[in-house]
Amino acid sequence: MRLFTGLVLGLLFALGAVSVVSCSNDKCRTVNCANGGVCAEGACTCSPGYQGPLCESRSRDRYIKTWTVWDSGSIAPIMIYNVIVSSDSLLTNVKIQNLYNYFTLSINGTVNNIDDSLVIPVQTLMARQVQGKGGYDTSARFYLYYAVKDVVGGLPDFRTMRSL
Repeated sequence: MRLFTGLVLGLLFALGAVSVVSCSNDKCRTVNCANGGVCAEGACTCSPGYQGPLCESRSRDRYIKTWTVWDSGSIAPIMIYNVIVSSDSLLTNVKIQNLYNYFTLSINGTVNNIDDSLVIPVQTLMARQVQGKGGYDTSARFYLYYAVKDVVGGLPDFRTMRSL
């Protein structure tokens, strides 16, 4: 009986030691990813629409505001004007107003939380087709490369827009 008790106690001790060692190597034990993010090897992988070390920030929030921009292109002259970026019902989407100092209707954009880019998919508004892609430069300024084309005909105007 003593031998059996000794074996059981030894087995319990060994299992307890394995459990303690495996818990202490868990790099995600103290990482609490927010907003549906998942921890792997101590780092969070965020759900679409969120970013940050713990997925604590909405990706689109840095874009939402009224921007004063400098805009130059291949056809229309250099312009300085305001662009309004606002939230949309989907967490990854934004609405862009007054782009090209022309579009009074909202242009749809999507923020990609992997590379923090803002994408304007091809869309037609006010008899013009628009599409583009932008983001933030190393000086934390908003930029956008986009093209506008009259749907009736004509050449596309390739534009570069940067916040001031």
